[in-house]
Amino acid sequence: HCLAMVTVHSNCLVKVVVHSNCLAIIVVHSNCSAMVVVHSNCLAMVVVHSNCLAMVAVHSNCLVKVAVHSNCLVKVVVHSNCLVMVAVHSNCFVKVAVHSNCLVMVVVHSNCLAMVVVHSNCLAMVVVHSNCL
Repeated sequence: HCLAMVTVHSNCLVKVVVHSNCLAIIVVHSNCSAMVVVHSNCLAMVVVHSNCLAMVAVHSNCLVKVAVHSNCLVKVVVHSNCLVMVAVHSNCFVKVAVHSNCLVMVVVHSNCLAMVVVHSNCLAMVVVHSNCL
């Protein structure tokens, strides 16, 4: 039964783990690696800007919003009964995997490789723009 709010700026490595019935808001800026793990009955909002590696894993009965900008590698894994929104902009590698009973929206812009895997009883909307695989 926790609220976790983490803000980190410039040239940082960030690892956040939040468990059970939590709200987690993480903001990381510039030249960072961010790893966020949130479990069970959670709202997770992760914002990462510029020259970052972001890895987000959220499990069971969650709402997840991840926004990553410019020159990033993003990996998002979400399981079971989730709403997932991922927006990634410019010069990115994006991998999103979502399983079972989910609504998924992924938006990726400009010079990107995007891999999205969604399984079982889902609505998936994926938009990828300009010079992408």
